[in-house]
Amino acid sequence: MTVVYLDYNATAPVRPEVLDAMHDALQAVGNASSVHGPGRAARARLDNARDAVARLVNAAPREVYFTSGGTEANYLALRGLPAITRPGQVAVSAIEHDAVLHAAPEGCHRIPVGQDGIVDLSAFEQMLGRDRNREIGLVSVMLANNETG
Repeated sequence: MTVVYLDYNATAPVRPEVLDAMHDALQAVGNASSVHGPGRAARARLDNARDAVARLVNAAPREVYFTSGGTEANYLALRGLPAITRPGQVAVSAIEHDAVLHAAPEGCHRIPVGQDGIVDLSAFEQMLGRDRNREIGLVSVMLANNETG
């Protein structure tokens, strides 16, 4: 029997070139914060990765942060931005992943969705226009839902 895996939202096969790069990186030892040779080599690998990601997303390397996973990244984005200091500066869709909904600050806007799970753009535009004195600094809307695809 041939197995067809369709839950690419959860995980996906790793490309061979990625496996090769991971193998090389995992063979190396060294704390990137250390000053000894292996530490400096680890720092160089980390800096090269940061530079590559920065180029890919047209950002400065100092703007790229690596986290241990999605939940930590969501929390950092929703709670760690200094620009978001007042209630109401964050808007998240009503069907975000639980990690986003739990990390969203109290008083954030919930963007309504239709029965199809798609953001109600009219309602969102009204939400944005309701109070022009309140800036929304961050909007979180998922591309593919973790429950429905």
